[in-house]
Amino acid sequence: MPFLCIQKPAGITSHDVVDRVRRLVRMQGFSEGDSSLRLRVGHGGTLDPFASGLLVVAVGRDDTRKLHAFLSLEKTYRVHIRLGAFSDTDDSTGRIQPPENGRKDVSEEEAIRILDFLEGPVLQVPPAYSAKKVKGKKLYEYARKGESVQRTPCWRMVYAMYDRTFDGRKGKQEIQCAVRVSSGTYIRALARSVGERLGVGAYASTLERTAVGPFSVSEAITLEQLEREGWRMHARSWREMSSRIPSSAVRIVVFGTFDTLHDGHRHFFQQARALAAEERELIVGVGRDIVVRSIKARAPVHSEYERLQAVRREQSVDAAYLLPEDVSLRFGWIAALRPDIIALGYDQTAFVDGLAEGLAREGVSPRIVRLKPFEPHQYKSSLLRGMEEG
Repeated sequence: MPFLCIQKPAGITSHDVVDRVRRLVRMQGFSEGDSSLRLRVGHGGTLDPFASGLLVVAVGRDDTRKLHAFLSLEKTYRVHIRLGAFSDTDDSTGRIQPPENGRKDVSEEEAIRILDFLEGPVLQVPPAYSAKKVKGKKLYEYARKGESVQRTPCWRMVYAMYDRTFDGRKGKQEIQCAVRVSSGTYIRALARSVGERLGVGAYASTLERTAVGPFSVSEAITLEQLEREGWRMHARSWREMSSRIPSSAVRIVVFGTFDTLHDGHRHFFQQARALAAEERELIVGVGRDIVVRSIKARAPVHSEYERLQAVRREQSVDAAYLLPEDVSLRFGWIAALRPDIIALGYDQTAFVDGLAEGLAREGVSPRIVRLKPFEPHQYKSSLLRGMEEG
């Protein structure tokens, strides 16, 4: 039996799509051994009712068992984030309220820059109106009855927020961007975080899932097409689908201050990349200003935002994110990256003690490697800082 890439319209649930596909396949006939009363249909990742976009659907007992391969893939969305108000559902379907501080407008620079601070591992509180289960009940079941329940934060990955635009019309300000995230990430919660950080409130006004891993919404069919043209015309085999699922790269993580990038840092990045011969990905964690001041008893020469952008410009770096300001979250932050290797500088001491044990408590056990120095008499940061100050 097949896989189908369906373009879900806004306004219906993912379960509605599954029901409709099941009904159409029954009507149009199928040849699997399942009886029509027990025909199994499932999807590879829920889309909120207000959202549209790609839904990977499997038909039949054998193929629905393979949907886990799609559940774990990265997801890409196009979201419109309306500024200036909060929503109790974190989207446009909820009760909209203005922020308590009365502030509603921000500058374009503020709005676009704040997205850099939300990339990387994020600790998300699930929306009150979501299907996440607590004590055997879905959160929206509590919310609809006006009952409060503890929503436990969970780590998720925001790999990138790009193609950013800003509509600055007074009272109608909106950020539009593409977002690539790990499975299980709530885009509505991300929109809420944008509003909290800007101090103006925000919610997702529209949301479209544009990709599931390598599968794009541009190759999806509508339910109307499925009904008109038949499911067989658009059916895809497991062999065809699985051949497009990429293998995982070896993920190498380094972290530090990286104040005034120099050749010593670049050699450090290159050494780290060389720890894996096969396909690899180098991710850099950049220390926050407040943490750097507490460790080194001085402010960095460059701000955290300047240091982040400088690291991102390095060709050997695949991704760079700001580390958490709360150092107690450091192990959870690193674990959320799911590193295979952590590379440490030859003289790196901050947050090194207990690193392996702390990560093990978070459920990951990467290989930890201490790299060799590169001309420390010339490129040690303290020496360079002294030259600058002199």
